[in-house]
Amino acid sequence: MSQFLSFNIKRSFHIQLLKDVQFNKATFQFVISEIAVKYNYGVIGQQIRGI
Repeated sequence: MSQFLSFNIKRSFHIQLLKDVQFNKATFQFVISEIAVKYNYGVIGQQIRGI
């Protein structure tokens, strides 16, 4: 019985870990894209001012 219980705890922990990793990846990609957009706007803004 205790083996089964520990297996269930490990399994739910693992699933939670996977969800966290997927969420972190999504957040990371969102942050990267936000930075890229801001950077690109900054570069375009500099080019417009430079003209």
